[in-house]
Amino acid sequence: MKVTKPRGRPTLKSDDVILEGIVDQPSKPNHIFELEYENPEELKKIFSMICSCTKKYVYFSFSETETVITCKDHHGKLIINTVIYGDKSLRYFCSSPFEFSVIATDLDALSNIIRKSFGQMTLYVKDEKPYKLSICLHESQIGSFDSNNQKTENKTVPLELKAPLLNTYDVNFNLPSAHFKKRLTTFSKNQEVCKVYYRPHKDKKIKFQYESSNGILGPKTEYVESKCQLESFVTKEIGVSFKLEYFRSVFNTTINTDLKMYLSQNNGICLTFNLNYITKERLKHKTTKEGYAIIVRIFSQST
Repeated sequence: MKVTKPRGRPTLKSDDVILEGIVDQPSKPNHIFELEYENPEELKKIFSMICSCTKKYVYFSFSETETVITCKDHHGKLIINTVIYGDKSLRYFCSSPFEFSVIATDLDALSNIIRKSFGQMTLYVKDEKPYKLSICLHESQIGSFDSNNQKTENKTVPLELKAPLLNTYDVNFNLPSAHFKKRLTTFSKNQEVCKVYYRPHKDKKIKFQYESSNGILGPKTEYVESKCQLESFVTKEIGVSFKLEYFRSVFNTTINTDLKMYLSQNNGICLTFNLNYITKERLKHKTTKEGYAIIVRIFSQST
């Protein structure tokens, strides 16, 4: 049977596309900010996670090198921080630093038009006040463009949402996020608190002890140090506790298959998701270091 080749040029795979990164001029002169990103589904997952955690304000902070998206969850216990690096995007432009906020329901409506078939998206802001956060999505197979925009409010990022970025941590390790989500979902039905602890000179395991509200011990999960790529800077036992209900909304959306967890006796816990590793071969500017295009961090003080 004869196989007919499709007409036209073959579609470029994402790994074939060279990333321009930070540029000096926007694609349109009235744009003060532009982010062209190659995987719209990643940003939709992040926006969905944020909107499941809060119904209040989501803060956007734009600079010449990166975009930071921050909010506090509806319990008032978690701080969610997302950094999108301009030098690892298709194109990134910001005329000068500025900030604004978007109500979570509006951000959810903005991202709802994103579908898997879209191969590229542009997030942009025009030089018109009051600012609007706009999105344009390109479906190359049929040559279509979908767009949407939402109003913003002139609210700057509260200092309390910036403070955790200065935190240092004593222990960090890797876990499959689906594995952690399954236990979080299952054990939270009858348990309220989880204590994570590590004893460097005893059994060298990370232990998750789940407890009820009245202190009765429930299930326990242990992880072998060598299997979770544990890194420790402590010489004595460390233990951090958190309420399970605070993190349930975070895992309503699977952002990434891998999860990195940081623990500190003083600063609590930080969950980190790294998305879209960019190799040096894909970067137009060879002085740019390879690395992740997006980092999502969820901070919580120990309970």
